[in-house]
Amino acid sequence: MNLSMYWNVASSLAWLGSALALVGCGADDAGGEPSPTPAASALCSGAICADDEFCYYPPGACGGKDGACLLRPTTCQGDTQVCACDGGAYASACEAQRAGQSIGAGEACAADAAPPGTFPCGSYFCRSADQYCEILDEPHEEPFKPPPQLFCHPIPAPCMPDPSCDCVSEAAASMSVGNCFSAPVCTQDAGSVTLRCNAEMYAPTD
Repeated sequence: MNLSMYWNVASSLAWLGSALALVGCGADDAGGEPSPTPAASALCSGAICADDEFCYYPPGACGGKDGACLLRPTTCQGDTQVCACDGGAYASACEAQRAGQSIGAGEACAADAAPPGTFPCGSYFCRSADQYCEILDEPHEEPFKPPPQLFCHPIPAPCMPDPSCDCVSEAAASMSVGNCFSAPVCTQDAGSVTLRCNAEMYAPTD
C-alpha cells in the first residue's frame, strides 16, 4: 500500500469513528452535555404530549397510570362547569381540555373554587338556580364495585322556580326524567339540592 492510499484509509476510519461517537451521544450531546430528562410531572403515563395535545385521564384519576395524549379541542360550547386536575374551575370539560387539563375529582378543587352561583358535585359545579346534583350508587357489594357517579341535572320545570326536595325527588324517581331506580334521599341547603339513590338496573336476588 502506497503512502497516499494509507492516508486516505486512515482519514476515512477517523471520520467514521467521530460520526459513531456523535450518534451515540445524540445531537444535543455534541458538546458533552447530557440530554435533559423530562420531569415526572410532565409525563403522561411515560409519554410526552405535543404542544397541541393534553394528557387525558379518566375523570378523577389525575396523574394515574391510564393517561393518554389527545388533541386539545380548538372550539368549545357552553356546558356544566368542571373542576380540573390543576385545582381550577373551567366553564366546561372542553374548556379545561383546551387549556391542557383533564377533569379532576371533587377534592382536587377547594370549596372556595366553586364559581359564584354554583355548588360542587363531584367533578362538576352545578348551577344553584336550575340544576341539582345526583349521586348514583351501585348497591351490591361485589368485587370491583364502581365508585358513586355524580352528575348535574336540570331541575324539572314543574319544580321551578322554588324547587323542593319532594318535587325534585318525585321527578328523579321517574325513569323518564332521572336515573334513580330506588327512592332517592334528598338534602337541600341554601342554593343547592342533592339527591342520592341507587342506580341498579335489576332487583337484588337476595
